[in-house]
Amino acid sequence: MIENNLKRLNLQEEWLISQLQQKGIQSISEVFYAEVQKDGSLYIDKKKDNMTH
Repeated sequence: MIENNLKRLNLQEEWLISQLQQKGIQSISEVFYAEVQKDGSLYIDKKKDNMTH
């Protein structure tokens, strides 16, 4: 989590955690990448621990 980016967007860590929980994500460690989109929505790419090649 990049706290400076949250501050720049005037968002709190609690907001991020709440958004993740609404998507069924219980821990930030489950997230590979997350980004606030221009429309204010949150894009989330979860880690895929069971990757096969």
